Amino acid sequence: MRKGIYTESCTGSGYNFINTDTQLFRAKLYYYTNQYSSSDGRNSAMRSLNSRYSTMMGGFTWLYISPVGAFSTTVGADTLNNSKGVTLNVSYILLQQWGNFTLVPEVGVDWSNTQNTRYYYGITDKESERSGLSIWCPNDSYVPYLQLAMNYAWSNQWNTWGEITGRFYPSTISNSPMVNKHDVTELTVGISYTF
Repeated sequence: MRKGIYTESCTGSGYNFINTDTQLFRAKLYYYTNQYSSSDGRNSAMRSLNSRYSTMMGGFTWLYISPVGAFSTTVGADTLNNSKGVTLNVSYILLQQWGNFTLVPEVGVDWSNTQNTRYYYGITDKESERSGLSIWCPNDSYVPYLQLAMNYAWSNQWNTWGEITGRFYPSTISNSPMVNKHDVTELTVGISYTF
């Protein structure tokens, strides 16, 4: 069992209360990347909106590794009171390995409470007056996603990795005047070196 403080590059840090071959339970602080800068708005109406800021979330993660895959859940709350939001992630993860090549498919859903959803996607009455956009007061939201991560270890130190994620917005998000799509695809690739 490996308890204690941990740090993950660019994603967060915290404390592992349980860390065994089959189970992980940790308290964590992590960066929530959602944001909107009004200066980057695609038109004058969007530039009239308030900016939405990323934040630092505090919460807990529980991971259980079974013979048929891993089950994970993370709950977090906005520690900086930007959105006063609460989020929950539930996911199923499967790891497949062939020599130095690792494939990790994942399916899950991200839930955001009403405060979080309204902060990032809502349009207040004052914003509506300034911008001409319709008022939008969404409730909580569920965003299902599919993810495929890949890693190839060239040596004990060097790795090449990639990750593609598809997120499918519900109407509480896609019907917002701030959003012009029903889904989004994210691609991340990189090279890592272990010291």
